[in-house]
Amino acid sequence: MTMDQLLYMVSFIAKCLLPVFGVVLLVYLILFVKELIVTLKEVTKTMSTVEEQVRKLDDPLNTVQDISHSVDEMHAGAKKACKNVVDTTKDSITTIKSFVNDNKDNWKQAIEEKGNELKSKFNRDKD
Repeated sequence: MTMDQLLYMVSFIAKCLLPVFGVVLLVYLILFVKELIVTLKEVTKTMSTVEEQVRKLDDPLNTVQDISHSVDEMHAGAKKACKNVVDTTKDSITTIKSFVNDNKDNWKQAIEEKGNELKSKFNRDKD
């Protein structure tokens, strides 16, 4: 067998097998497309189920959001009230401090008088 005959025989076999390989490839391509279509249908069903479940969650999420806003408002109110209490207490302490400092001499005298009264009462009770 010569080289020309060998090449001719290989060419002839390739020409015969090429359509067979093409048909096999076409069958596999059809099967692949079929599986792709089935998968896309399942994905569509899954997506619709997910969308339905998400819609069911809308109302509870809105409720949670409303509660969150209410808690934020309560926090702001409590913070404001605490600040007002602290400011009022600070002002009251400042006022009392000024009053005590202004009347310091009178306080000393009143304390001494009460102390003397208690001493004399204690000494009377002893006797």
